[in-house]
Amino acid sequence: STLDRSSAASDVYKRQVHIGDLIIGKGHRKSGIGSKLVEEVEKAYRGKGYEKITLTTFGFQAPEFYKKLGYETEFVRRDKDPKLSKYFLAKALL
Repeated sequence: STLDRSSAASDVYKRQVHIGDLIIGKGHRKSGIGSKLVEEVEKAYRGKGYEKITLTTFGFQAPEFYKKLGYETEFVRRDKDPKLSKYFLAKALL
C-alpha cells in the first residue's frame, strides 16, 4: 500500500544525516577547518544507527573537497555552465 511505501521511505530517510550548509570563510580555507568539521559530523553519527551522510554542492563550490574526504557522487544535475552543476554526494557510515 501507499502507506507502507511511505513508511519505508521515511525509515530510510531517518537513517541518513544530511549536511545542509558548510561554509568556510575565504581567509580560513585550506587550513583544515572544513575537513575537521566534516570529520566531527561523521564521528557524532557513526555507530548510532545512521547508514550514510549526504550533502549537495555546486561545481563552483567543493565537489573535489568532499571526494577527497571519501564522499562518492550519487548524481550530478548538469547545467550548461559546469560551475552551476549540482552534485549529490554520500558517504557510508557503517
